Amino acid sequence: MVKYGHIEFTYANPVAEAFIKDSEFANWFVSKTCFAEHAAYAVPLHRQQLQRRSKGTPYWWRNYFIGKNSCACGQCGDREIDILAIFDGRGDFRFALHIEIKHPGDRLSPAQASDYKKRAECWSGRASAPRTVLPHDGATTVLIADQKYLDSGNPQIAEFDTTVSIEEIATKITPYPQPDPPTQVGEEVQKLRVGIIGVGLMGHGIALNVLKGGFPLVMMDHPGNQPVDDLIGMGAEQQASPGAVAAVSDLVIICVTGSPQVEAVMTGESGVIAALKPGAIVVDCSTALPESTERMAAMVAEAGGRFLDAPMTRLSKQAHEGTLNILVGGEAEVLEAARPVLDTFTENIDHVGGVGFGHRMKLLHNYVSIGHMALLAEAAAQAAAAGVDPQVFVDVLGKGGGAGIALERLRQCILTGDAGDVPFSIGNAIKDIDYYREMVGESSGSRAIADGVSSAIGSAASAGHSEAFVPELTHLFRR
Repeated sequence: MVKYGHIEFTYANPVAEAFIKDSEFANWFVSKTCFAEHAAYAVPLHRQQLQRRSKGTPYWWRNYFIGKNSCACGQCGDREIDILAIFDGRGDFRFALHIEIKHPGDRLSPAQASDYKKRAECWSGRASAPRTVLPHDGATTVLIADQKYLDSGNPQIAEFDTTVSIEEIATKITPYPQPDPPTQVGEEVQKLRVGIIGVGLMGHGIALNVLKGGFPLVMMDHPGNQPVDDLIGMGAEQQASPGAVAAVSDLVIICVTGSPQVEAVMTGESGVIAALKPGAIVVDCSTALPESTERMAAMVAEAGGRFLDAPMTRLSKQAHEGTLNILVGGEAEVLEAARPVLDTFTENIDHVGGVGFGHRMKLLHNYVSIGHMALLAEAAAQAAAAGVDPQVFVDVLGKGGGAGIALERLRQCILTGDAGDVPFSIGNAIKDIDYYREMVGESSGSRAIADGVSSAIGSAASAGHSEAFVPELTHLFRR
């Protein structure tokens, strides 16, 4: 993954610097927005913005990550704004520009576009902005990209109030990066035909956003799929077998439960490998054993294809929002070829190593994530048994060492019994923990705590609760 601070920084920093050092540029830029009447009076409030940021942050405009509960709406957290520039305008009016920059080769996801609009609307009003954002009266959204991208017809572009081309900015700022090589949203990328096998809770969200991103999609018909009428209505097609999907796809996404299921759809006469087009890419988004992954990748390569293991973190809600995180194992060149498709349903793409390392990192991640929730669920069960008020329990933990994502994910179940925040079954949690234990068993690492987590969660499954969601452990652990 190209981290922010490399390519994005190259395009963002000159614009931010010009706002504060070149009043003519600032006035020109503002004049292109809905705040044109304030352009001649616009004064950037960069010093005041920096005072609102955390200590040690050198850039007043950069990486505005807002804590999940900082905004009253509860929906604006944990998102990045490439440039947030706040100006004093005419009279006592203060306005904000929420600027997204798409460098050549990057792609705008549906979630990114809607998040910009959501934040701009939510934070407008002196009493509405989160504490780390300078209060302002109005806001607008701006997309900066090269002209070819702006003319590409991507429907997400229309979500922004204003667009400004890189070529225009280059006439105002010297030097400024030119759009070379050209962006990859033209005919070559649009010809990619995407296949998906596994349209369950996660796969449905992936399929939805691939279609929103403008890619033709074919999916395997299967009784385990979620309802797909909406996908078919958007143009998706269905095939009866994994091989039939692969035969018409340039990139095949596998989104099934685990290694046995991956191997079942990949191998055999009607499997993906037997029908794979030359040069096609297989992207395995499942949670699988690295050893199995490496065998599947070798078979794909022998068949003339390319392979990435790209397991996901986050949940089905983020799959439908197009804001999943994926951990990619494989060659960098293959990742870049697949990136335009992956960008449609992800917020973060981390390239963690060669083939198999995506699944290794996923098992490490899920062990930590599930382990934290299991520990917290047991503590919550003990607190309830001891008569501790649930609200007091979550408040105290939230102010100390118990704070974190695990607590936020279990909060509603602890307080109200609603387990819907984490629609992830206990059976799947055991599968992931036991995959981790199997992976560790092939190395010299300790797995004592993992054994304990497996035993604890396994007791709930043995009692007939495999299909229950993980937050329900807060009640199932009670004696």
